Amino acid sequence: MKLLRQVIFDLFITLFIFSVVLINSDGLNVILAILIVLLLLARLSVLGNKEMRARLAKKQPGVSPWFYHLLNGVNVALLLFGRKWLAALGWGLIWYLSWMAHRQAAAPQKQQAMKRKGPRR
Repeated sequence: MKLLRQVIFDLFITLFIFSVVLINSDGLNVILAILIVLLLLARLSVLGNKEMRARLAKKQPGVSPWFYHLLNGVNVALLLFGRKWLAALGWGLIWYLSWMAHRQAAAPQKQQAMKRKGPRR
């Protein structure tokens, strides 16, 4: 159920970005800017905190990471199409920081798996 809520939330964000590009309202632009700043701060806090990365690593695998890459790519493309350059740059940074956080969280698990397998021949 938690996984479904996360997917629905991410799809809602993509629909929101689509509506920002389509409607081009000042109020929606402000909400988008606040959302981008909050998400950037959240991603930076995960990267800077080992405990948060450990929690991220312990999470059960859910939706394929490619789903999130696809959504982030669509979000950046929509913002570029709408000529919202700074928002597209911000969302690209969110995408990159998310990738880095997942990569760092997965690194200890990969090292443990390599130790269990032993040396390659």
